[in-house]
Amino acid sequence: MPTVPAPRFRHALVLLLTFAALPVTVEGQSSDKQAAQQRATALYAQAVRFQKDAAAAFQREMDREKADLCRAAVSTREIEECLGKENEAATANYQAYFEALHSLLALTLGDGGNPAPGPTGVPLTAPELVKDLDTAEAAWRKYREAQCRAAFDLYKGGTAAAPQESFCELMLVRNHMRNLERIYSVRLHN
Repeated sequence: MPTVPAPRFRHALVLLLTFAALPVTVEGQSSDKQAAQQRATALYAQAVRFQKDAAAAFQREMDREKADLCRAAVSTREIEECLGKENEAATANYQAYFEALHSLLALTLGDGGNPAPGPTGVPLTAPELVKDLDTAEAAWRKYREAQCRAAFDLYKGGTAAAPQESFCELMLVRNHMRNLERIYSVRLHN
């Protein structure tokens, strides 16, 4: 039975296979081949930058979650204000994370070649991967809205309704970030 490379070695393997198909520039080769190699180098630099941006946004939010910043809030008003600020910061971190992931999936060598089909079919192009992510994101946003409306409705008529809705939004954003981190881990960390 073939063995699967360890996660940290998969990145090197993916990059090697990706860039192995690109021409190597040596003295006397055409400018087209040199340009292709320069594009590949720039693509790799962009991918690393997007990975770092996503990792930084993710870590900021996970660190904020550990800090439990609303612990000192006592009154309903204080809790609402604190959760509002928490949601703003979490949303900003989520947006930075999602944009980096989106940009990472959008990267393409632009060679126009058709990849060979594998055991599960033909790999998706960068635009198709982005479309899948956008479709899933739209569905997740609808889910979050419905779920947090239900959290509000559970306490409707009382003072806990708004804080419960805000807490729901915060919890779901953080959980969604963790889920994306797991689903796209190969792209984000390799």
